[in-house]
Amino acid sequence: SAEPPPGSAADAAQRESEIRELLEARNARRARRGEARVDVEKEISELRGVTAAGASRADIDPELRTEIRQQALARNERLVRAGKPPLDVEGEVQRQIDALVDRGLVDPHNEGVSG
Repeated sequence: SAEPPPGSAADAAQRESEIRELLEARNARRARRGEARVDVEKEISELRGVTAAGASRADIDPELRTEIRQQALARNERLVRAGKPPLDVEGEVQRQIDALVDRGLVDPHNEGVSG
């Protein structure tokens, strides 16, 4: 099967699915050794807040995150009405936040919009 375009919502969803599988496999090994299992969803959530460069993006202003999420939901409604597949909302929110941070429009450490 064809790989989704890099940086797309489908790419992010595939990457998250693969990470989930790895974490669940690790949990299975831990259980076999009699060790405590870890919360897979919590680990994935924490990973979503860390970029490849290691800078935290989880500190974005909650109101800005909510506004971006509302826009993604509205876009999904338009896509579905047009007969197109919906976006992965959380993946789209993260993609848009990453784009704002990368452009220097938002500082994840100062919360909110720059400039």
